[in-house]
Amino acid sequence: MLAPVPAYTFPESPIRALGRVASYASWRSTPVAVAPAFDDIDVAEVRRLVDAASAAGGGWLTPDAVPALLAAAGIAAIPTEIVGNEDAARTAAARLGYPVVLKGTGPLLLHKTESHAVITRLADEPSMLRAFHALASSADVEHVVIQPMIEGGAEMFVGATFDAAFGHLIVCGGGGTTVELLRDTAHRLAPLTQAGVGAMLDQVRSIRLLRGFVVAPCWTNQPSAR
Repeated sequence: MLAPVPAYTFPESPIRALGRVASYASWRSTPVAVAPAFDDIDVAEVRRLVDAASAAGGGWLTPDAVPALLAAAGIAAIPTEIVGNEDAARTAAARLGYPVVLKGTGPLLLHKTESHAVITRLADEPSMLRAFHALASSADVEHVVIQPMIEGGAEMFVGATFDAAFGHLIVCGGGGTTVELLRDTAHRLAPLTQAGVGAMLDQVRSIRLLRGFVVAPCWTNQPSAR
């Protein structure tokens, strides 16, 4: 009689079980860390903005509430201005400096790039005004926002959600237009510690782009043409 000795039909099952035991032991041996405190967060302003969005029916924040929420949370972001007409667009573009980006926003524009609601690398006023009129005339666009054009870098995303069983969940991963295609994400329960952030980032394959990735040159042995 084998009970209570574990018995497995195939060797793969005990290997997986031992792997889980090893992972659990490694997790138990991790030093206990304390979540950092952020004294620069304007909690009252964050709560006001969130409550205002909830009172309005929830959903996505308005274009002016997004930078306000980031500022209240102490998160640096590029300047963003809402432009409702040509004069406002001219003034904002001159203040931000060319090249600029125009984006259309609205409740139906979840994927702005696929909806052609993001127009980049607008290097001068004529091209900017053409882009403004194209976005403003779209039925799905409620507001047009303008931002300075940022070149280079790696696109990443970070977000949070609430699960009824586990509580607040933090997610991060590779961003950009391929985020839903690649599903390159990692998740952790809040609050996060410095060690937890590092472990989560190590799970994201796209983090190599953020930390620096150099493609080695490809050499061929093809004979040169004469």
